[in-house]
Amino acid sequence: MSDKDKPVARINLYPVSVSIWANRTEKGIRYSVTIASRYKDAGGKWKNSVSLSENELLLAAKALDLAHSEILKLRAAGYSAEHSDEEAA
Repeated sequence: MSDKDKPVARINLYPVSVSIWANRTEKGIRYSVTIASRYKDAGGKWKNSVSLSENELLLAAKALDLAHSEILKLRAAGYSAEHSDEEAA
């Protein structure tokens, strides 16, 4: 998903988790997200599911809203960093 296979940010609203990925393209950085629901299996091991129960839908919506806000912050930070580099040149 990303250059380093590690998300740049994560939003955790148990049991829902949203990971934000930065993907470098010729047009700059593009962000994408993955969403998962965490649960323990019968053996007590943590697992991820891409399916959400009806009880998790509003929590997922909130997590996605927070992810959107985080992406806006990442874009703003990238914009500031690019312009401060240009001013130094």
